[in-house]
Amino acid sequence: MRALTMLILVLVALTGTPAFAGPFDGSDDYKAHLEFLGYAVEDGETSLIAKHDKFYNVSVKGYNGGVLVVTFFGTTDKAKSDRLGFFEFLNGMNENAIAARYYEDDDGDVIVEGWYPGNYDRTRFGVFVDKFNAVSDQLGDSNVAADYLE
Repeated sequence: MRALTMLILVLVALTGTPAFAGPFDGSDDYKAHLEFLGYAVEDGETSLIAKHDKFYNVSVKGYNGGVLVVTFFGTTDKAKSDRLGFFEFLNGMNENAIAARYYEDDDGDVIVEGWYPGNYDRTRFGVFVDKFNAVSDQLGDSNVAADYLE
């Protein structure tokens, strides 16, 4: 009877304790860090959705032993008609990117993503976010980004 009572207590304790609180394992650390950096962060079903007044909004999700940080842009009619120029623009962005890669998805949007490897570390993640946010400067310095991105 004592063993049954202990089993019931353990089961009750486990049902009230989730494996992790956020949308992916370790997401609470990333969420707190992004909030510290001025992002408004919401839990999505499988990712964090982080919005900022100065930097691009991002999605952060667990991916392949780290996290994937993603932002995207719609494309203009010129991106659809001037394919060579558009892909030269994307290649140029990739050539000069620090912690991001640019590509076109199946819907014709431009995806900009960066992968942060391993578990959360305050210093390393801070450096990563700083370098990822260089996307803002990189696009701002481009003479043609406005021709291709909405």
